[in-house]
Amino acid sequence: MTTSQVIFRLIEIAIALYLAKKIAEWIQKWRLTKKGKPWKQKDHSMETRGNPLFSHRKLNQKGNNMKPFTPEQHREFLIRRRIKFVVEKGAMARLFKAGSSSGLQRALFSCLQPSEIVKINTRDEYDSWLIKVIESDVWEPFSKNGIGQDRWAYFAKLLNIIIYEITANRELLDEKDWLRLRPFLHVPLDWNVTYHLNQITDNIPALAVLKGMSKDKYLLIQKSIRELAEKNNIPPIWFEAAYSA
Repeated sequence: MTTSQVIFRLIEIAIALYLAKKIAEWIQKWRLTKKGKPWKQKDHSMETRGNPLFSHRKLNQKGNNMKPFTPEQHREFLIRRRIKFVVEKGAMARLFKAGSSSGLQRALFSCLQPSEIVKINTRDEYDSWLIKVIESDVWEPFSKNGIGQDRWAYFAKLLNIIIYEITANRELLDEKDWLRLRPFLHVPLDWNVTYHLNQITDNIPALAVLKGMSKDKYLLIQKSIRELAEKNNIPPIWFEAAYSA
């Protein structure tokens, strides 16, 4: 290609780019003035309507005084975030009725408030509170296999995981409350945890299947885990951290 051909080709490219820019500007003007009406941008506010994270926000939009949320709302967001993370995790989500995730998250948020948990002072108080939560009628609409099959299996496991997430979060509970509550927490039961504990003591069975777990069996396993923890001078919940992966 000769020098003159190269120059001519560059001029063609420059003209093409200029025309493309002008065409884009004309299209934009046409959209804005089509039928005498301004072009409407998508209303992104629709994406937040009905979302529990945004539905209770009251934003002050007045210039420098804008305050997106209060410290109390921030703590609510933290709880909702942890609940969402646990419930929507693939392995956990499959344990509950399809399409019920949002309702289940709202029910969990309602039942697991740090302000109530922090009032608990003894292991017996904690056990009574937790049993009451597990036996609540609120879980039935989210049960996949029937509440009799799922209550002490999947709902108990889910509740124990989220309670651990909440109580271990220093933005939700202070260190003093955490250290008081930590020995009371129940271990979320599954195959990995119980298999490893079964290698230590025959009092804890390796659970290949959780579905159909009875209240008596659940409480007996938790009792055996506590006894093993006390023997080794550690909090029971440490077994979950060690063997849940």
